[in-house]
Amino acid sequence: MVVLVLYSVWKSCSQEPSSEVVSKESPQSTVVAVAGLAPEYLGNYKGQQKPYYMYNESGRELVINGQRIPVPAIDFLFTLKENRQAALEQTNLEDHMQYSYEGSYEVIDSLSDTIKLRLSLKDRTGSEPIFDLEIRKTDKTGTCSSTKEPTFVISKEGM
Repeated sequence: MVVLVLYSVWKSCSQEPSSEVVSKESPQSTVVAVAGLAPEYLGNYKGQQKPYYMYNESGRELVINGQRIPVPAIDFLFTLKENRQAALEQTNLEDHMQYSYEGSYEVIDSLSDTIKLRLSLKDRTGSEPIFDLEIRKTDKTGTCSSTKEPTFVISKEGM
C-alpha cells in the first residue's frame, strides 16, 4: 500500500506540467498563461495613435516651463508570433523615425467574443513598454491601451 502511494506521488510529480492553461494570481489581475495563440490570431495588427500631450504620473498633462509636451501621431505594427513571442515597429509620423521592440505576450483573458493580451516589450535602449491588446474574435479588430497614453484601434492585416 505504501509503495502504491509513493509511486502515485512520484508519478504525479514527474509528469510534465500542462502547457494548456495555468492561472497566475496577482493583485491587479488574473493572467492566464497559454502555450500560444491559435494560428488564426498570429500575425500583424496595425493601428495609429493620434497625437496627444504627454501625461505625468498623476495622469495630468505634463507642463514644463508653461508648455505642454506634444507627442506626434505614431503608426504601430504589432506582430504576434508562436510561443508567445511579440514584436512592435513604431513609426513617428512627424519625422518618420522608426523604433523596434521585441518581447512576449500573455493571454490575460479569453472570453467568448474577445481575447485580451498583455505585451511586455523591450528595445536596445532599455525602454520597456507594456501594451494591452483586446482583440475581437469575429473580425480580428480591437483596441490597444497603455498607461498614460490614449487608447487606439487596431486591426489584423489581411482581414
